[in-house]
Amino acid sequence: EGLKDWTVRRALATPQYYVIVGGYTSYLLVNTTTHGFGVQHLIERGVSAVEAGLMMSIEAFVGASVGLIGGLLGEKISAKRLMITSLIAVTIGAWGLAEATSWPLMSLYIVGVGIGFGLSFLSATILLLEYFGKKPNLELFSIMCMLSTVAALGPLIGGWMRDMTGNFHGLLLIHVGITTLLLIGACFLKPPGKLNKAEAAAATLQDAAT
Repeated sequence: EGLKDWTVRRALATPQYYVIVGGYTSYLLVNTTTHGFGVQHLIERGVSAVEAGLMMSIEAFVGASVGLIGGLLGEKISAKRLMITSLIAVTIGAWGLAEATSWPLMSLYIVGVGIGFGLSFLSATILLLEYFGKKPNLELFSIMCMLSTVAALGPLIGGWMRDMTGNFHGLLLIHVGITTLLLIGACFLKPPGKLNKAEAAAATLQDAAT
């Protein structure tokens, strides 16, 4: 009973799986969109192209730095807390970029999305393993990677919204809303209920039959 009873099918039926996947995907959505349109957005808000480009470079450096110490953080801080931290940081970072006209708010983006880069993948990977065990982990991880490719639509939607509204501000605020919702979900995240022996046996027979 417990973690060893989880199968891919049963894991995919839990809301916990989609909160985890959503937490990782939301970072990718913000990252792909802002790297596609962030510089142009800032230029439209009066920031020089040089400063906007520098901001993106610094954000990548911060993300790589946090990623290097991610393993150490994962040993000392729970995966749930890492995901909550990541989502808080990405939410603040996306808001900072949306409103930025100078370095103070641009710095929020640098730190926020940089932390998201370093922690989102780590926290999602560990949570999948902790919540569903080793047996279905490879398939669940692969499905997460496949589902997260929806983030690639971010630049496409961003371009459409830019044509419709004349700016990227609304798009970035939508990102803030998405990450906020997932942050709320992550705060209430709990391990899925374990099956008792009878339930595990019945579920195993059902999975085998289908």
